[in-house]
Amino acid sequence: MSKKEKDSQGFGVFSTTNMAKFLGITPQMINDHARSGVIPKIGRGKFDPIKAVSSYCKWLREQRDEASGSGKSLTAARTDLAVEDTRLKRLQAEKLESKLCDIDLILDAENKLLSGISNIIRNSDIEDGRKEDIFTAIRDHGDAWKEEMSE
Repeated sequence: MSKKEKDSQGFGVFSTTNMAKFLGITPQMINDHARSGVIPKIGRGKFDPIKAVSSYCKWLREQRDEASGSGKSLTAARTDLAVEDTRLKRLQAEKLESKLCDIDLILDAENKLLSGISNIIRNSDIEDGRKEDIFTAIRDHGDAWKEEMSE
């Protein structure tokens, strides 16, 4: 952002690219979600991070509730929801401290969360083949996000 813009809660205004990096999804997905009303915009390519994360979490919860078929789809939706809930809580905590956290803190929190989820899955009664599919999906998500963040 070339000029310092603020949202109503003092976190600033995120561009499409920054919102995508923050949520760990592509800018195209941000635009798609904005067009469909999942993520609210406050202007052309501008987002309030609190409202965007909150709306995205709500959408993920709805997806979780509607998930049907394989357990993997439900597990993936639950994983996404847990990651996004963690981000929202981090944003709310940072608001109380009157500062926005840096991306390293977010990456660290996500790694800890995914590690915890991995332990839960590892100790569950899910078939070993399904567990491996889930671990692969979690690793792929982490690798894609780290690669995107390093660009």
